[in-house]
Amino acid sequence: MQVTFVVQRYGPDVIGGAEGLCRSTARALAARGHSVHVITTTAHEYLHWTPQDDAGRSVEDGVTISRHHAEHPDPARAADLTATIATGGGTPEIEREWALAQGPISRTLLREIADTTGPVALWTYLYATSQLAAPLTRGRSILVPTAHNEAQIRFGLTRGVMNTVAGFAFLTPEERTLVDDYFDLRGRPSEIVGAALPAKGRDLGEGVGEVPVAGPYVLYVGRMDPGKGVGELAGHHAHYRRHGGTARLVFAGPGDPPPDLPDWAVHLGRVSDTTRTALLTHAIALAMPSRNESYSLVLLEAWREGCPTVGTGHSAVITGQTARSGGGFVYRTPDEYAAAVRAIESDGTLRQRLGESGRQWAAEQTWEQVAGRWEALVTAIGTPAPPAG
Repeated sequence: MQVTFVVQRYGPDVIGGAEGLCRSTARALAARGHSVHVITTTAHEYLHWTPQDDAGRSVEDGVTISRHHAEHPDPARAADLTATIATGGGTPEIEREWALAQGPISRTLLREIADTTGPVALWTYLYATSQLAAPLTRGRSILVPTAHNEAQIRFGLTRGVMNTVAGFAFLTPEERTLVDDYFDLRGRPSEIVGAALPAKGRDLGEGVGEVPVAGPYVLYVGRMDPGKGVGELAGHHAHYRRHGGTARLVFAGPGDPPPDLPDWAVHLGRVSDTTRTALLTHAIALAMPSRNESYSLVLLEAWREGCPTVGTGHSAVITGQTARSGGGFVYRTPDEYAAAVRAIESDGTLRQRLGESGRQWAAEQTWEQVAGRWEALVTAIGTPAPPAG
């Protein structure tokens, strides 16, 4: 099987859920003997697309990678236009300007995409790499939307991408329902391909070490981004503490913490894989406050370590993953968050039951399964249906 992946950033040092999942999927397919070609930029960050890798072709883990330099974007203009379009001021011309201002734009990258043959998987609908590649690969493109209910999903440009592609690779049933409700799949090939975790290295096995936090704590792992709900999480945990809770709140991830953190909250910054695993192993629970997720690998990682979770019920994806795993609770209000944390903290039997249920479910999510679903989807796209629109 031969397939081309198009993604805005790619590599072991790139921080991003969609990009990391793209890389893991490419490696899993290559490990099964398939020919996987990735077309991407030389950037590691998504605002300025500053080149950090060399342009050109290389092979990593059996995957052929073509990297291209991107043009300078205008992130401030892109942010202004996002707000304009989201509040009803969008026109095709304004949306085009938004896409070009956000980027990444690379003419050599687009020329290489146009020259490809066979199925092409476009990772995420949000960036110009997919928006401009979709017309070039009409009839043979698979979109991996990584969609959630955000302003950009309602842009006319997004509708154009969704209507142009030949098929879809979804991460969860909830994501498939969202895209079908907005755009109508119209019988085009699709698979809920799901995701899995990389195998743990030897240093992440049994016997993890001490953690740099004293006493019981609830853990957040991820970017310190207001859009990820970290401010709301801090407020909910303060409510839990005011009502008798004693566990601390630990943030582990890059970026600046919420302002004026109280003394019961700890910001560790970006941590090593070993420390991250130790933190998950010893936490009473992992908190997932982000409402905008297409799949939460962090939840899966927590369940693999037997760590119960408390996730926002404002996300259909988080709610669905939690229900399927049986590994935690969801909350919608400060009171529900406090009640969930108190229940896990005070009841060792409950904590163990949730942890074991989550661990078993995580163990069932394998790359063999994911790769098999990709194989079925790529095979279906191999005989293209008429363009959708």
